[in-house]
Amino acid sequence: MGLAARGRRARWAACLAVLVLPGGAGCAHGSPGTVAGGVCSSAPGTAAAGGRPPQLMSVSAAPGTRQAWALGQFVMPAQGLVFYLVHFSGLYWAKAVTFAPEFQLDGVSAVSGNVAWLWGYDQPGADFTSDRPFLARMSDGVVRQVHQAFLKNVYVWALASDGSAEAWLVGGARDRHGRFEGVVAARWDGTSWHQVPAPAGVAGSASDGLTSLSISGRSDAWVVSRPVPVKPRLLHWDGMTWSRSYAPPASLSRSGSVPSGMSVASSPGHAWVVYGEGVDNSGSSAPVGPPPRPFSAYFDGSTWRRYVVPTGFSSLTGVAMAGGDAWALGKLHNDNPEILYSHQGSGWCVQPLPRPHHPGCNPASSSISAASPTYVIAVSLCYAYVYDGHRWRSVSPRPAS
Repeated sequence: MGLAARGRRARWAACLAVLVLPGGAGCAHGSPGTVAGGVCSSAPGTAAAGGRPPQLMSVSAAPGTRQAWALGQFVMPAQGLVFYLVHFSGLYWAKAVTFAPEFQLDGVSAVSGNVAWLWGYDQPGADFTSDRPFLARMSDGVVRQVHQAFLKNVYVWALASDGSAEAWLVGGARDRHGRFEGVVAARWDGTSWHQVPAPAGVAGSASDGLTSLSISGRSDAWVVSRPVPVKPRLLHWDGMTWSRSYAPPASLSRSGSVPSGMSVASSPGHAWVVYGEGVDNSGSSAPVGPPPRPFSAYFDGSTWRRYVVPTGFSSLTGVAMAGGDAWALGKLHNDNPEILYSHQGSGWCVQPLPRPHHPGCNPASSSISAASPTYVIAVSLCYAYVYDGHRWRSVSPRPAS
């Protein structure tokens, strides 16, 4: 979220309120799927109306489990926007932490069913220039902020975990006057964060610059960079250096449009990227471009291949991988969310989601994450959906008791 949005939020000073955690429709896993545009599922589960958490915005599944963490937000009278952390277990959710109104949370990355990383900023004063970066680790019901010296003034843009002993973050450092100082990358070794070489040529600011991150071990990290000009590109870390791995074809940057919104997911030796071609309205005389179109590409360990996105999708807003399987969360032209599935880069097929019936909720694509080929979770504002290796189901409308 940009600095202008930060200044619009009401802030009150308060403490973190930690709540007690409870105890703890698609293609069959391994099926190759059909060619792009095909449907690869039986009837999805039923979407039930009810009191799901409003405004689910980011989700991260814990590797190798059937659990996940998600961020949500809601508006409280007099206090304004308030963020909270949700814990998913199977098909049930429970609110784990409610944050004070001065905290703005930007992301969550699951380590396990009991541990997750959180990042954003807090603003103790009325002026947005008083905000401070916030990086914390949720463990056994307690949120502990990270206080390592070299991260003191670093605003995290993206963070990805690969189990308890491996995590990466990228962000932008800002001086005490709010001026952007440079890009910072760091790796968690299971005990502490250590600075590593940062990608060069990033058109960063205090609020963005590297927008998506995925890791598959110490020597296999992928990050989306927004260089000058603003067309995105995908960079890869091989344990020694960063190098450019993928960039959208130049042919897409035409008629006033520009590739944007790139998201990456990876597993050892493989990767997917999804992005869109949108209209560049940066200038008052900018020409009207073509309607937005989603694009995708797959890396098999040596070569990138573009894959056609099935007809009917207006955008792809996230992608997740587990082993050789991949899922992309997209939005149809009627604004309903939908899932694409691929096995070993075989092309996309559609896995329909239960149709939402929550009164007053306007669904929109938000976030997707995979813990394994038999546990994938997607959130879309009022809704959360879980895939069990056979079909997608909507999450229970009531918290686990």
